Amino acid sequence: MLFRSVKANNSREYIINRLDVIYILDGEAKVEDYTKEGQKLTAKIYNNENEAVLELPYIYYPGYNVRFNNKEIKTFETENGFIGINIQNSGFLEVEYIGTNISKISKIISLIGVSFFIVYIIIFKKKEN
Repeated sequence: MLFRSVKANNSREYIINRLDVIYILDGEAKVEDYTKEGQKLTAKIYNNENEAVLELPYIYYPGYNVRFNNKEIKTFETENGFIGINIQNSGFLEVEYIGTNISKISKIISLIGVSFFIVYIIIFKKKEN
C-alpha cells in the first residue's frame, strides 16, 4: 500500500511557500535553538504550561519518531498535511525519521537476497573453472 497524504496533496501551494520552521498553530509557545538537518530536528520549546499545537516542517508520513523531553509523543496530521503535535509544557523537542517496521524488514530481506546472489555467483564461477 502506498501512503499518500491527501491533505498534503491538496495543499501544494502551502507546501511551496511554507518556511522550514516550526509553526505554532494554537496556543502560545516560543521556539529557540532550532536546528534541522535533513530528517533530524531539535529545538527548545518554551510554553507557559498551556497547551500549544505545533506544526513541524515535515509532511505527515509514517516512520517519524517525535520525542519531547525524552518521551515519545503522539503525532497527528495537520490540515495542511504536516506533522502536528500537542505540548503542555516547556522542553526539548527531537524529531527523527527512523523508518517503519516494514521498511526495516524490506532492507534486511534485500541484504539477504543480495548476499545469496553473491555466494551463488562465486560458487558458479568456481564450478566453471
